[in-house]
Amino acid sequence: MFALLVVPSLGHLTSAQTVLPTPDPNERVGERPYEMLWADRAEPSLPTVRFDHLTGWNIKVEGGAEASLQVSRAQTVWGHPVAKLRYRGDGKAENKPRVLLLPPEPIVLPDNAESVDFWVFGNRWEFENPPDTPPLRMVVHLTEGDGKACEADLGNVRWKEWWLMHKRLGAGLKPPLRLESIEASGGWHPQWREIFLDSIRIYHEELPALKFAARPQRNLTLFEGQSAGANNGAGKLSFPTREETILPMHLGGDFRNEVVEEPK
Repeated sequence: MFALLVVPSLGHLTSAQTVLPTPDPNERVGERPYEMLWADRAEPSLPTVRFDHLTGWNIKVEGGAEASLQVSRAQTVWGHPVAKLRYRGDGKAENKPRVLLLPPEPIVLPDNAESVDFWVFGNRWEFENPPDTPPLRMVVHLTEGDGKACEADLGNVRWKEWWLMHKRLGAGLKPPLRLESIEASGGWHPQWREIFLDSIRIYHEELPALKFAARPQRNLTLFEGQSAGANNGAGKLSFPTREETILPMHLGGDFRNEVVEEPK
């Protein structure tokens, strides 16, 4: 039985839209990224959420948003079908459109989970900042064991290929955590746009302290109080060749260096 948990932070949602659990038979079948093929990459572990089966999923929208979610073979990162999210707004950024993807029921997460990975095939380069495709913000909504809402804000979609969005959750969350919904917000443009979604993994990430072998000492005199960092081993580096470090030799005759303070 499907149960929708209404969290206050999600506001007043409007039921809408379409979930299509089967691929379009006429769409072109995509290939895995060549980097994945050349490296013979396999998914490191079972994900928390996959999108190749969407039976029971639901979409909620607000702020003038429209959306559809469909299983798709047009793109793939691990070799299986993914989800294609098509979305648009009403052309008014001030309405703050949001699309929420809800699984058939909240997904219980491991007690020690504190990191989120999410594979997304985006539709914009951030350095271009295309005006007809405003940034789409991706958020994973969770609840703590005591029912308190929390979220993992993964940031904006800023890549036009497959890329891995990553976020560390805040400390002190009370288990068991549950994944309630996946938000895509900010798509206020009236033209249809699409992105592709694959494996979400919410897990315990081992982050041992970094250890570096001692390197040769620096070949110059450090300023008073300056740390040598990892350069505290035997011997000395062969560079720089003089105390002035990278300043080039001046072979054009007499010269004078001068530093003056100019009036503001």
